[in-house]
Amino acid sequence: MILAVTAQTDREWQEANGGWIVVKNSHQYNTNGPFQPCPVQEDCIGYPLHVEHGVCINVVAFADPDVGSKWTPPTDNIILAFDCGYPSGWNTGSCPVVTEFWVPAGTYALTEFTFVSEVNPGDPDYSPCTNAWSKPTSNAVIRPGDRIDFGESIFIGSGTCTVGGYPCPGTGGLSGDRSNIGGTWYMGGPYNEGMPCQIIQDGDGLTFINENGQQSSGRFIDSSTVEATDWENGLQGVLSSDGNRIDWANGSWWVRNEPE
Repeated sequence: MILAVTAQTDREWQEANGGWIVVKNSHQYNTNGPFQPCPVQEDCIGYPLHVEHGVCINVVAFADPDVGSKWTPPTDNIILAFDCGYPSGWNTGSCPVVTEFWVPAGTYALTEFTFVSEVNPGDPDYSPCTNAWSKPTSNAVIRPGDRIDFGESIFIGSGTCTVGGYPCPGTGGLSGDRSNIGGTWYMGGPYNEGMPCQIIQDGDGLTFINENGQQSSGRFIDSSTVEATDWENGLQGVLSSDGNRIDWANGSWWVRNEPE
């Protein structure tokens, strides 16, 4: 087992402040094949495979921004399990390879993928083909003590195919500051302008109350998108960069400051 350790290594503290994302890989290095190219890839020989199972952390809204600010994310925001026997210094002698990575409590946008590369047997004139097959990005709420286990799922030939590398944002910083949006808001338009609304914020949970007193449970989809889950089959709204306006998908908008 590979345990990817962050700066916080005390198990009791970790369980009280976050959970674990787990990925596994039972593929044997330099086996199986032939390599399956993306539709746009050409001239791949079809050598045996090196396979990595991974999860991209695209966006996170931390339940406690103070804990999140002290967290060290994984390299390139990717949690990886290499295949068994991979000759890289990874602890891949036992199988399956298991990677556990601790993350602070919060709401995460995650993309699961399988990265695949041909294993070149030693041809100096050939550059192995590589690609990644990814599932649609999904949101996961990680509460204290949770384990989100992606299992040993290796999927090749299904989903979105990315040529050459991981289907992840890369080395850029994660968006980790969840806005404090609780309090009184006002209808900005296009109707009932100036009528008061309200958002009640409790950790990851939101309650929206519109200008007519109707309530909806809600959540953060990411650090700049909210959803009123009981309205219009899940009404989404986008927060402005200054946090003082929500533009709803139905064309209405709320503002922090009462319109004059």
